[in-house]
Amino acid sequence: MSHKSALIQQFTERGYIHQTTNLEGLDDIANQQIVPAYIGFDCTADSLHVGSLAQIMMLRILQKNRAQADCSYGWWHNQGGRPVW
Repeated sequence: MSHKSALIQQFTERGYIHQTTNLEGLDDIANQQIVPAYIGFDCTADSLHVGSLAQIMMLRILQKNRAQADCSYGWWHNQGGRPVW
């Protein structure tokens, strides 16, 4: 399937998308505007895991496609905070 946005195209090619509610709508939005994205890590955990790596790899693709990507860890994340754009 061909997508309008490079973001959704790359996510699909790399196998990051399994199931979505409205992929066409997300593709339209990603094609028209900057998409905000956020991931957070618990600094009290013993280590990161493969799921963390997948999030980091997706965040990098978002950055390459003009997304507003943010990653938080430490005190702010452990307080239940979320960045506000």
